[in-house]
Amino acid sequence: MNSATGNNNPNTKYVQNKTLQDVLSPLPDAKAPECLVFSDAQNSRLQHTCEFIFHTVFLIAYRVTTSIEEYKTHPGLKINYSGHPLKEGIQISPHGLLGEKGLSEIKPDFLFDQGFLKAFVNTTNHSPTGMNYDVFAMVFYFISRYEEWQKYEPDEHGRFGVQQSILFKYKTLQRPIVDLCLQELKEKLTGLFPDTPWPATGAKLISTIDVDNLYAFKGRPLWKTLAAGLRDGLKGDFKNLRNRWKVLTGKQKDPFDIYDEVPAFCEKTGIPLIFFFLYRNGTKYDRGLKPGTAGFTEVFRRLKRYTLTLGLHPSYYSSSEQGRIHRECLLLENHLGQNVVYSRQHFLRFNIRTTPQQLIQAGICADFSMGFSDTAGFRAGTSFPFRYYDFENEKSGDLHFVPFCIMDGAYSIHHKMGQEAIIKEMAAIAKDIKQGRGYFISVFHERSFYDHLYPGFGTLYRELHLQIKALLNS
Repeated sequence: MNSATGNNNPNTKYVQNKTLQDVLSPLPDAKAPECLVFSDAQNSRLQHTCEFIFHTVFLIAYRVTTSIEEYKTHPGLKINYSGHPLKEGIQISPHGLLGEKGLSEIKPDFLFDQGFLKAFVNTTNHSPTGMNYDVFAMVFYFISRYEEWQKYEPDEHGRFGVQQSILFKYKTLQRPIVDLCLQELKEKLTGLFPDTPWPATGAKLISTIDVDNLYAFKGRPLWKTLAAGLRDGLKGDFKNLRNRWKVLTGKQKDPFDIYDEVPAFCEKTGIPLIFFFLYRNGTKYDRGLKPGTAGFTEVFRRLKRYTLTLGLHPSYYSSSEQGRIHRECLLLENHLGQNVVYSRQHFLRFNIRTTPQQLIQAGICADFSMGFSDTAGFRAGTSFPFRYYDFENEKSGDLHFVPFCIMDGAYSIHHKMGQEAIIKEMAAIAKDIKQGRGYFISVFHERSFYDHLYPGFGTLYRELHLQIKALLNS
């Protein structure tokens, strides 16, 4: 990786957004309360789960103890995660998943309770201070992406498709059930320990843009421009042909040129923004401008005037070509003159068994591929970022997954809906995120702002983000 840590030009504003850094590595305040978790044994799965629950979601400290005496005398928040009938604290009976090693093909049973789905249900626990399901096991199952490590039928692009998702099958994909279950746990803890000074947190909105084609018409070789114009004529798409001519003769801005419009909007409204750039061409699915050309230089120069973040959009075949992500990352870093630490896979082609290691080797600290292109919702049942869990070595990995809940293509390509209906559906999702104090992360593409291709989606981008921001802040 490059040794550069940022843009050295003091006249530019380019930064890695502090909001995004806080998302990835939240740390409890020094004055935050501590929760003591009693367990018969400590292991990496329990630590992985507790780190997510207490550090990432609750923003408090935690410790795991195997001492019953220490647990009994602890004055603050405490959870008894064992089969021992201790009277103090919250009682959660372990299902056994966190004590196992390796993987099985068994899927958990689910139960609809209190309006949302729960897994690893324990029907024998009727204690008023207990929970009738193993919320720790449920959290681990989803944030470890256990179901993606299990056998499944890949879709046409070799991905874990939405049809394979257990949440999709139970028709609850559009609810962040992990976040909602943890809010139930927090409410029970508050009931037992009403004087707990919980950190004040609120839901956040982040906008991300995947740039597959830097421009619609500009910067292409003459032969490609002539061929594309001929295709427009043969298809009878004379409007596109006219637009192409106007752009190439300097009479009109390229319709994919959103590199001032969107950053200015996000900066004005205080919405953190990330651009992910595809930095490969010449393959069936990677057909943008050649990396390193003048078009990229000019766009990067303009973007550095704004407070935003730039990341890599690893190419279609990068997940199956060893070392490809690293090479693309180095190429982009050399052009930018600074490190690249965020990425989202092109076409969301992500294999949980192999892609994380390639990302880690490339110096990527956070991957934003955790979602589906054809359906809105929560692939891992949560809106919060979470760390990769390596089942082959039974340990947490040095990579965060940052989930998104909506991609424009779900509505522009797969489910045709009007703007009002889309915003209504997203508002319902945002209300759950607000309740769980999580993250509403959107994905749009540069082409969605071209009204000729996707009528109304440029307007949708602004309206959606304005309304979601207002809802989350209300």
